[in-house]
Amino acid sequence: MRRRPLLTFMLTVSIFVSLLACGSKGDPGLTGTTGKTGATGATGLQGETGPKGPTGAAGDQGEQGPPGEIGATGPEGPTGPTGATGATGLQGETGGRGPQGPTGETGATGPVGVRQPAVNFFSGGNGADNTILPGRDLTFIKRDSDTTLRVNYYDNFRVIPDESGEGGCEWELLFNGLPCTIPGPIVNDLYMSVSPINHHRGNTVSGYCSETSAGPIGAGLVTITVRVVSPVPGHPSVGDCHTGWFRTVGFIEAEEVMIE
Repeated sequence: MRRRPLLTFMLTVSIFVSLLACGSKGDPGLTGTTGKTGATGATGLQGETGPKGPTGAAGDQGEQGPPGEIGATGPEGPTGPTGATGATGLQGETGGRGPQGPTGETGATGPVGVRQPAVNFFSGGNGADNTILPGRDLTFIKRDSDTTLRVNYYDNFRVIPDESGEGGCEWELLFNGLPCTIPGPIVNDLYMSVSPINHHRGNTVSGYCSETSAGPIGAGLVTITVRVVSPVPGHPSVGDCHTGWFRTVGFIEAEEVMIE
């Protein structure tokens, strides 16, 4: 068994000696043909992870994906600060009339109002009998239907008796051409029984009137006139009547009053 290694050694020495005895090295031989690709070797073990490389350039944006499902409602956030007041909007159309509200409480009684009486002034004399005296009148607007008229008429009056020694004249206020019936006629009856006395006297005729033969004096236009007649109705004495005299300024005054 020990002879095989020795034999091997001797063979190696012999080959080496032979090589030394050879001449100079010859030219390289022709390249041999490439051998066939060997079979793929088995996959080696995975190496360790190398260091992180530099960030690459951003790629093109991809297409938008489909919407995701609606998420659950989150908790309510805190109230934000109050924003600035916006500009005033255009005025809307007028709405329909609402239902009538309940009746309010009765207010306190107000102060007594002041009514300005209607008045007309006149002057000059008129010797006519049995007529409505022109210029001696008053026209005004009665504002309430349930009021009474209080009237004052001032003038100068005179009666001269006839041949019998007696005479009478009557001056009556008419309302829209009619005598007052409630409470009664407003008249100035003047009688003289001595002739030829010619007395001119100033006098005021006052009275109230709420109705005539046509009914209550309602709201609206009212004209008061003066009618003179002789003899006085119901008395036979005829007189020579005269209304107004010299510098006398007469007037008719009327105002509305409430009579309980």
